[in-house]
Amino acid sequence: MAAGVSVILTQDRAIRAFRAAGATSPQSAKPFEEVGLKPTWVKRRLIARGVLLEAAPGAYYLDEERVTRFAARRRTVAIVILVIGVLLIPFAPRATAVCVVAGIFALLRGRP
Repeated sequence: MAAGVSVILTQDRAIRAFRAAGATSPQSAKPFEEVGLKPTWVKRRLIARGVLLEAAPGAYYLDEERVTRFAARRRTVAIVILVIGVLLIPFAPRATAVCVVAGIFALLRGRP
């Protein structure tokens, strides 16, 4: 669960950094280093999901429409995890606690 939390926090940090740098259109695209980030596998996942788009070689910008869809998908996954956790209560209390905590954390994160 800790790894999942770390991924969510890193993704949110990247999204906030691109917003803060104003890199939200092809004309304002910036390299990772210019927005204060290192290009890691988590950022590559955001690129693969279309949240960060490459406008020029090495320069990326945030696609706000895809951020909205990405956050909605993440909330859906969190709800599914939460429901599974609740359904497991009679069978595996410890597993349930992990699912419930993970689901609640993801829901509370809301929009990145």
